[in-house]
Amino acid sequence: MSEAHLRGALDALTDPGDTIEAAAQDFRAAQKWLAGRNIVGFGIANRITSGVMARELAFKVYVRRKLPKSAVSRKDMVPEELQVPGVPGAITFDVEAVGVQRLELHGQKHRPLSPGFSIGAARDVGTLGCFVTLSSDASKKRRFLLSNAHVIAGSGFAKKGSSVFQPAVEEDGGRRQDKVATLFRSCKLSFDATRHTNLIDAAIALITEKDFDPVIPHVGRIAGVNFKLTRGMRIKKFGRTTGLTHGEIRDLDYRTFLNYPTPRGFRKAGFKNLAFCTKYSQPGDSGSVILDAKNNVVGLHICGQSSGSSFIPIKAVCDELGVRILSAGR
Repeated sequence: MSEAHLRGALDALTDPGDTIEAAAQDFRAAQKWLAGRNIVGFGIANRITSGVMARELAFKVYVRRKLPKSAVSRKDMVPEELQVPGVPGAITFDVEAVGVQRLELHGQKHRPLSPGFSIGAARDVGTLGCFVTLSSDASKKRRFLLSNAHVIAGSGFAKKGSSVFQPAVEEDGGRRQDKVATLFRSCKLSFDATRHTNLIDAAIALITEKDFDPVIPHVGRIAGVNFKLTRGMRIKKFGRTTGLTHGEIRDLDYRTFLNYPTPRGFRKAGFKNLAFCTKYSQPGDSGSVILDAKNNVVGLHICGQSSGSSFIPIKAVCDELGVRILSAGR
């Protein structure tokens, strides 16, 4: 089956929109297995059979762990095949176990202020990704740091001007001398537990610390950005917890729900168009920038699974926040 037809099926089952016909809405509503407790997310990637990756693309169903059929209720059972309205031929599913998924919140004080080290606001702890400028700022004199909204912006609920610390409060930071920036702009997350509507989890803060250095430890200077992602691309990152690690992109259509700490308790936010990769992260690495082999930024790390890690394509981050990555040439 073609990639276009697989993506049509993915849309029909996970993100049908508000304008589709009532019959299609009813079809999706009847697929109770989509909300199964064991399901982590959906996407399109190479089929894996008996541990061997095939060239054929498949509709992926990512689960915490594979269970015997006797342990799965009838309503939660992933169908062997499914005829999706508007898609020719029957869809067969490739179920892959990825373990438990979570935001990777978690340092030491480090000056000059640099990418890859602990950062946070209030009780949240993650990684400083990189430095950016505003696309609308012709002078480019103001410098901002980039990380996840769940790291420096209270999942989007923090007020503009809120303090950002290095190290974070939870790592014995939070004192006046530990303040390095003030929150300037954050994405607004949609907490609709039925739709995959979010594209990014990101925020920027205006740097107030005079001593900062854009060089990423063990990586070097950022060369630029790369918006052209492909399955099989090798990637790397330097994060607060695991330092320098490497991975490989497996899926560029990953859709999932994540639990976020909010003032009203934990709430689910649905995401689409994430990159699902081999494991490269641990808690505390949230907010790390992801780079290709030539040191171009390709994404911003968002979450990890027991056997995988996921990032947001950097183009979506730059477009939605209106920023440019500070690279060696700027």
